[in-house]
Amino acid sequence: MKIILENNQILEVPEEYIGLIIGKKGKTIKKIRNLFMINIQLKDKKFHISSENSLTNLKLSINYIKEIYRKKASEDLTCPI
Repeated sequence: MKIILENNQILEVPEEYIGLIIGKKGKTIKKIRNLFMINIQLKDKKFHISSENSLTNLKLSINYIKEIYRKKASEDLTCPI
């Protein structure tokens, strides 16, 4: 995972979790946009995140996204097959 730039950040999420971040019919990504008042788009399998209002909201949104897929990843590891 990489985070670069200042007001415009690029967040790489493991490919298998991109759909999780977007959510069914875009529900999760819309929630993130509204909750943190940020712009977030998926380009080239990377989330491009920007905020004109708050660098704090930008950082909080990134942490929120990381937590979503980390939680799912830990569930996947503990799931017996």
